[in-house]
Amino acid sequence: MFNTSLYNFQSLIDDYELTSCFKIKNFVYQFVNTAIKKAMKIISNMDDISDIVERRNAIVTRSLDPFGVEWYTCGNININNIAESITNEMQEWNNLPELKDWMFSVEFIKLFVRNDMNIYKYEVIWSVPTKSYPEPQVTVSVLFDIVINLKYPAHYPVDVTYIFEACQFIHRLDMTFQPKWLYDILDMKTMMFKSFDF
Repeated sequence: MFNTSLYNFQSLIDDYELTSCFKIKNFVYQFVNTAIKKAMKIISNMDDISDIVERRNAIVTRSLDPFGVEWYTCGNININNIAESITNEMQEWNNLPELKDWMFSVEFIKLFVRNDMNIYKYEVIWSVPTKSYPEPQVTVSVLFDIVINLKYPAHYPVDVTYIFEACQFIHRLDMTFQPKWLYDILDMKTMMFKSFDF
């Protein structure tokens, strides 16, 4: 980043002994020359212009969570690459030893457009298939909201939140995921399922 003192014109004035500058023209000449030299120093420290253009046209991703999963930024998000990012996030959850037997699927639900925001809604359905029940009797849903603020620059990260079914607590990706959250819902639903007589 730029040194804020480079923009401080008071420091430019302090560089001179005003008592030695009897003529205003001489003072202005020295002041402008010093300002130009400092401006040229700022420009020489900036990135090469071709790098800036290349970065503007590139697809930018950001890591939003402890797992390091890359999420597309506000400027290059769409239904497919959101699903890709959610799938990558869920695979990280699935890599945890407690969830190695679990399976999941990611489904797009709906796109809401509100004022200057696009809100993408997805559902991830988790289950534990077994030999005796290849089609699980009980599943656990995780609902994702991905919010893109259209006023933000293209390189800004998207806002990702998720909630578990039957819960109201909103989770963010920077919170460490706990497999217990899935197990609690699965156990509760399994107990309810066993209590019903069909």
